Amino acid sequence: MNLDRALEISRELLIKVGPRADDIKKLMPRKENTARTAAVKAVLEELGEGKYHCLYSNKEKESHEFLVDFTWWDPVSSLTVLACESEFGRKPISIGEDFDKLLSVKAEFKMMIFNSYQKKSRTKRTDQILQELILHFRAFGQHIKGEIYILMDTADLNDKTRTRMWQCVISKSGKNAALVFKPVATQT
Repeated sequence: MNLDRALEISRELLIKVGPRADDIKKLMPRKENTARTAAVKAVLEELGEGKYHCLYSNKEKESHEFLVDFTWWDPVSSLTVLACESEFGRKPISIGEDFDKLLSVKAEFKMMIFNSYQKKSRTKRTDQILQELILHFRAFGQHIKGEIYILMDTADLNDKTRTRMWQCVISKSGKNAALVFKPVATQT
């Protein structure tokens, strides 16, 4: 998978996840984070276009996740194409801990989805979360050249002026203390 395709998938997910979560929330009031997680999984399954086995916890389908929240598994090449971890409504340090799972999975495309909005204080913690993820990212010693990482913030999806996606393509294998996430334009 190349960066352009990874960004195309990420942008489509960003567009579809909010309305899908709103629909699910109508069925499960007071379960906002559960609705968002379910929406992410449903949209990613659709975007897999039947090409990949979609692995995630789903009682109705009797399927279970494999280490991360969602995986596209290519049965022909026996490769993990996409690995996705999502954490909503949690502290930056907890989001960082879950990011560690994503770091350790071998996949061409890795996506971390979070929500920076903090209900109690009605503020966004985007910078705090990004700094936490960068600490984990730079400390990780087993990066593989060519891996594509996308970070996505689902807070306040109606605000089109906010940066809500960042990307990094690993340029060399191993630990790299200079890694950065570059902002991605979400409007095409």
